[in-house]
Amino acid sequence: MSRHTVDASLIDEIRQRADIIEIVGQHVTLKRSGTSYKGLCPFHGEKTPSFHVNPDKQSFYCFGCQVGGDVFKFLELYHNQTFGEVLRELARQYGVPLTYQSEQTDQERLRESLLKLNRLAMGYFERMLLHPAQGESARAYLQTRGITAEMQQRFHIGYAPNGWTHLYDYMRSQGFTEDVLLQSGLLRKFDGKDGCYDFFRHRLMFPILNLQDEVVAFGGRTLEADNQAKYINSPDTPVYTKGHHIFALNLAKKAIRQRDQILLMEGYLDVITAHQFGFEQAVAGLGTALTPQQARHLLRFSDSHRVVMAYDADAAGQKATDRAYAVLVESTQGVDVRVQVLQIPEGKDPDVFLHKYGAEAFQQLVDHAQPIVEYQIQKILASHDLTNSVTKAMAARACLSILLAIPDAVYRDESIRWTAQQLDVREDALREQLIQEQRRLKSQQRSQYRAQQATQPASAAVSPAPMQDKQRWSELGLLYLMIEYPEGRDQIARELSAILFDDPLSERLRVYLLQCHGVNVMPTWEDLFKLFPESESHQRLAEILESPFLKGIDFEKSLADFVRNVKLKSLHLQMEQLGEQIRHAEAARDQETYMQLMRQYIELTRMHTRLKDAPTV
Repeated sequence: MSRHTVDASLIDEIRQRADIIEIVGQHVTLKRSGTSYKGLCPFHGEKTPSFHVNPDKQSFYCFGCQVGGDVFKFLELYHNQTFGEVLRELARQYGVPLTYQSEQTDQERLRESLLKLNRLAMGYFERMLLHPAQGESARAYLQTRGITAEMQQRFHIGYAPNGWTHLYDYMRSQGFTEDVLLQSGLLRKFDGKDGCYDFFRHRLMFPILNLQDEVVAFGGRTLEADNQAKYINSPDTPVYTKGHHIFALNLAKKAIRQRDQILLMEGYLDVITAHQFGFEQAVAGLGTALTPQQARHLLRFSDSHRVVMAYDADAAGQKATDRAYAVLVESTQGVDVRVQVLQIPEGKDPDVFLHKYGAEAFQQLVDHAQPIVEYQIQKILASHDLTNSVTKAMAARACLSILLAIPDAVYRDESIRWTAQQLDVREDALREQLIQEQRRLKSQQRSQYRAQQATQPASAAVSPAPMQDKQRWSELGLLYLMIEYPEGRDQIARELSAILFDDPLSERLRVYLLQCHGVNVMPTWEDLFKLFPESESHQRLAEILESPFLKGIDFEKSLADFVRNVKLKSLHLQMEQLGEQIRHAEAARDQETYMQLMRQYIELTRMHTRLKDAPTV
């Protein structure tokens, strides 16, 4: 369903009934702050609340990740749903019967078909697992891994039979076309001949469900000892994108919130075993290294961002741990992530340890998980001979990059002290080496900056400094004034008519508001959210609406400053363009063109100086 298939009045009615404070408050802890509410953003990790919800405008905006919109947009992003799915759920919740103006789009029909197909496939694989003959080897394997019948049912574990067209024949009998079957990723076309074959064959099957418990993909583990493709996963489809989903998060999200802890594992069976032993906060990535999308999706369920990494203890598991930590740090935009590493004795995998020693012993490992910095430094120390002064110095240098990357100053200070003890060197010597490394990095950055500057055209050196931030906020400020100050609209409109905005989206809004003013009609913020439904427009409108920079500003002074900044930016861009033309004329030895351009450049410079030095209101 698209926005255009439902009567617009019904969408408005649902928007009015679905109070944004009530809806957002079900997922985010909100506290009143003046006329709005604040909380920790559910879309990126943060410690200080930058997520604002405005009950008057029925909108939200996060100043940390610049995401914003109305109640529909919040639920779309939070649950990873389409607009149609959100609309249907809210209509059901608030008792609004939906009437349709047109049929579903082809894309929406395909999505529904694929979700139905995947649900049927999951049931088919489950039945095959229980089949006395077909599923015998799969059941035997699960028994060797100690997976109970209860866990098999909870995770909907199944079996793909050892044949080329078992699933194909079943799905064709259910009325699905070859085209839909191929788009599901469950089937492949034969090379050089007609027909399709099952992608998953003689494999233990693990369905992948999203947060709405919809089956979006599958993972399959081979039951053949000589098959080098131990695990294969569904390809990208219209309902599944690799790197965007997390295995078992639909089952683990409640426990993660309750325990404020994420137990991050490598494989399907590790997670299933962890749940079997009571560690229901366990989840895993899907087939590839942890991605930024998965990290952000996962961390929003934990307030403290505590992640205990329980990867396999082998070399591959250690590399995966380092990669996942780097992604977690990068994905949270500098917010402190409390990452710890589970140290499993005897190099055992998590599920092997759980079956051998039990839940209590595993809980001890979780409680005493090692901070990631200590884990990384100990790996470095273990790879160097610390009895040799040369290799000890090499180990110390290798530790510096880890210590420098710690964002929290207190934790960094403690880590320096701990590292010096592990190296058995003087703490002040290690700190001095750290300072020297900081200076070296800064010097390197300065050199890179100078090298970049040297490659710029000579004319650029005489141009004024860029003003992107002032320019951007001035554009947004003028739009804000146009809507919020009706008594000054004639004056604002005159100024807006004489300038152009640099940002395309803000320029689009400028033109629209001028057109509205010309017919003596001005939309409300709610109107604009409906008139500009795309995500980028919602974020821009919410950013303007929720900005503390624009609250309670002085109209006359702000109008003059905003117009001045926009004009300065416009002059600056013109001077850059002229500078480039002057450079080309000089290179071509075109004296006449060069002199003409220089006169224009000097005039623009004078205009820029007069405007910049003019007294503000």
